Amino acid sequence: MPGTQQATIVLSVVAQGTIEKGRAIGWNAQQAGDGGGNGVAIMAIADHRAVLGEAVRAIAGATAMAESGALIDGTETRLKTDAQGRFIPWTTGSVVAARLMPGSTATGAGQTIEVFPIQS
Repeated sequence: MPGTQQATIVLSVVAQGTIEKGRAIGWNAQQAGDGGGNGVAIMAIADHRAVLGEAVRAIAGATAMAESGALIDGTETRLKTDAQGRFIPWTTGSVVAARLMPGSTATGAGQTIEVFPIQS
């Protein structure tokens, strides 16, 4: 069985308020770009509590929750949310990706995104 590959990337907190340790955040201020121009943003886990504007060391490829004021696509029946509407992961170790919904722009927190599993 192949081992899980862990990678780290530096992300900027662009949401209002703070992001708690273990919560997922989007990729830099764009939140919907992976550098490839395909509109996919890999969600990543903050490894410490961060405040607005702080650079956050994050671990990609871990179980994630959509946070930072992003809205989850309610038509996705596989998604589960808590009382605050935050995404609850399917299983430990799942890898999730997010992308902007049609009509949304990558201008900051609060944009509508789709969240879906790419591996579990």
